[in-house]
Amino acid sequence: MSLASIWWDLGLAFVLFLAALQDMPRELYEAAAIDGANSVQQFLHVTLPQLRPTLSLVVTLQLIATLRIFSQVYVMTNGGPAGSSSSVIHYVYSTAITRHLMGYAAAVSMLLLAAILIVTALQRLLLKERGRWARSGS
Repeated sequence: MSLASIWWDLGLAFVLFLAALQDMPRELYEAAAIDGANSVQQFLHVTLPQLRPTLSLVVTLQLIATLRIFSQVYVMTNGGPAGSSSSVIHYVYSTAITRHLMGYAAAVSMLLLAAILIVTALQRLLLKERGRWARSGS
């Protein structure tokens, strides 16, 4: 199921990275070449820092997609043998639709929302984007 999920979301990540790579100014690579940087140094010191905001966005989107996975679980295994491949969203679905416990399913959904917000906030702190104010010292 992991392989199917990776291919499910990989296209968006590729499109975002392609757009970010096409948006990079060529002048940065020309300046790095003039300064004597080889291709590995250009990648490490020019390309990766320019991809940092896109990388942060892709990681955030993938974390959220991982926590709210439903379609793959429902179609491939419907929770699997003894719930071994069930996800939180699949649990909410089966609780609300099969067992008719709408209030409990809504409460679990709110807990999932809180978990997604916390994980996203932590991830944003770990991959904190450096703005102009961080470089200027103010």
